[in-house]
Amino acid sequence: MGKTVHAKTLNEAKAQMFDILMNPAFVKVEYDEYVVQPGDSMYSIAEKLYGCGERWQSIAKLNRKTVSNASYILPGMVLKLPQLVEL
Repeated sequence: MGKTVHAKTLNEAKAQMFDILMNPAFVKVEYDEYVVQPGDSMYSIAEKLYGCGERWQSIAKLNRKTVSNASYILPGMVLKLPQLVEL
């Protein structure tokens, strides 16, 4: 029988299904940490650190268990940042 999730958006549903399907015991996610500064947004952090503000979604996904609203981050919060992988 298939799995069912309830979500407000398609992306939220995809994220929930990914969490159900992936066994964290077999997945190693490496990340850096960043302390939010006054005036920061996830977009500005991504732009500053990765050179592309659109990467804010990667930051939001990695922090979705601790940050319920990506638009609401406060100075002093510690965010996980995905490490860049060179191919």
